[in-house]
Amino acid sequence: MRNGSAALSLAHVAAGHYLGYYEPALSAWDCLAGLLIVQEAGGEGDGWLSKDELEGKRPCLAGAPQVAPILRAIILSCGIA
Repeated sequence: MRNGSAALSLAHVAAGHYLGYYEPALSAWDCLAGLLIVQEAGGEGDGWLSKDELEGKRPCLAGAPQVAPILRAIILSCGIA
């Protein structure tokens, strides 16, 4: 489901309303707070938080612990990462 807001979608992942979320190109200000909320809620997020630089756009992936590895594998197998 797409609601037009990465932050809101990530909040839905953190709350357990969505099993996962992926966007191929987001800026830091679009996703960092949401990724932190997902991780604090026990979910998994991608490596955005471990990168040294905050400029540019990168993929954003978050999901429930059981779903995130499967979502990563699907994205990699489709070549959309």
